[in-house]
Amino acid sequence: MDARGIFKRETAFFTKNLGGLDGQRVFYFDLDVLVVNPLDDLFAYPTDDAFYIIDDWASKGHTVGQGSCFSWVIADSYNDITTDYEENKAQIDMKYGSASQEYLSDKIIEKQGALKFWPEGWFRSFRFHCLPHPVMRYFQVPPRPTAPELKVIVFHGTPNPQDALVGKWPSKSKHRWKIWKKIIQACASDAVDCRILEIKPCARVRSSKT
Repeated sequence: MDARGIFKRETAFFTKNLGGLDGQRVFYFDLDVLVVNPLDDLFAYPTDDAFYIIDDWASKGHTVGQGSCFSWVIADSYNDITTDYEENKAQIDMKYGSASQEYLSDKIIEKQGALKFWPEGWFRSFRFHCLPHPVMRYFQVPPRPTAPELKVIVFHGTPNPQDALVGKWPSKSKHRWKIWKKIIQACASDAVDCRILEIKPCARVRSSKT
């Protein structure tokens, strides 16, 4: 199995003194996330030097993180996430395939014993928490979650934000019975529900030494 590039995100960031930020806490966000409320609480949440990530909605046992947002302190202790993959690429590709989140999660568990997660409710999946029942997707625009603690809506896999705007769910499947659920109404057709698609960009780096 040729899995070149599947761990690019993980191996790119966990390098020695990344960008001269040694000792700084940094926050990573995928580009296909929608920030819907202020992130001040998220930036202030880590009070130690641990690694934090979203608890993966599609996994059980709290042993896999969802990599759309994670935070860590740039330090030598994470360097082997990069070097291990560079030195053992063939074996890691064979074990994990394209499951880069599982690889990252396993490496973090080796270091701190267990994953630390953001509070439940801060992140919501567009696929799992916004889309209506498959039958209703033919008629109903995906509603915006109303929980006041919600901060970010995550578009993992497909559809992505651009697809949601036009009501398109890309699929490579040749079998109709596999794609009948992959229907989505264009979010742009409803001004109220489409507010989830207003991206509010932000970026911040906080020192762990203060």
